[in-house]
Amino acid sequence: MKKQQVHWLYKLGGFRLSVLAGVIILAMIALGFAMATHHYNSEQAQLSNVQATLSSLQNEHSALLLEKHQLETRLALAELAASDHQEQVAALHRQLAKTSSSVSFYRNVMAPESVQEGFVVDGLQIRQANALPERQAAPNDIEGSEATANATTTPGQPQDITGQPQYYVMEFVLLQRLTRRAVIKGDLKICIKGSLANETAQICSGSKTLLPDGPVDYRFKFFQTVRVEFSLPEGFVAQQILFSSQVYQYTTKREDYRWQVDWQQVIANNGEADDDTPPQ
Repeated sequence: MKKQQVHWLYKLGGFRLSVLAGVIILAMIALGFAMATHHYNSEQAQLSNVQATLSSLQNEHSALLLEKHQLETRLALAELAASDHQEQVAALHRQLAKTSSSVSFYRNVMAPESVQEGFVVDGLQIRQANALPERQAAPNDIEGSEATANATTTPGQPQDITGQPQYYVMEFVLLQRLTRRAVIKGDLKICIKGSLANETAQICSGSKTLLPDGPVDYRFKFFQTVRVEFSLPEGFVAQQILFSSQVYQYTTKREDYRWQVDWQQVIANNGEADDDTPPQ
């Protein structure tokens, strides 16, 4: 049997063996090509799916980004509108306060029967001012402190007891709240109470730093505006302002006016007073 097989192979010859090997190789190549083509097509299909998904996600991202920008723009416009509305409301509040103050002022002047009768200091404002070179602070202007006692100096060694003064401007309006209008007159004394060097001190009208010509003379039927420029010595801590006057109508004394107000209260109200100053 083995001899017959060997004989058959021998008859087949080398050429036929080569052809058979070539056919087998071609079959393997065809099979490999088919498998590679199938794998390539599968990969291409997966790549197409991934690209489609990526494109869809990019479109969705672009839409979301556009919506975000639109919302941010709307928010900015809404904040701007809200800011404008707040400014308008604040302006209306200021205008309302100013109008209310004006109405109150004219009511005091033209309709005194609607308020309490009497002489009154209204619209008091005090604010800091530039230096007043023609007026210098002097120790003798201070009452009730040891500044006068310490004012002596040694020849050749001058001492500045009061130091650098503080300059202010005081403004107010004098009104009469009387049902029967007539000219009233008098003089208004102003005193500023406080402390200096831990001692009680007081500066009054008639001093060199506060109304050196004396109290404020007034004479009016409806109202009179007053502006006073004054200075306070360095280290003087103002605490209260006192107004006092004997009010006369013709030759008849109508009342003894006296009003005391805290210094800090007047200073704190200056911001509001700027908008609420009565007309002059």
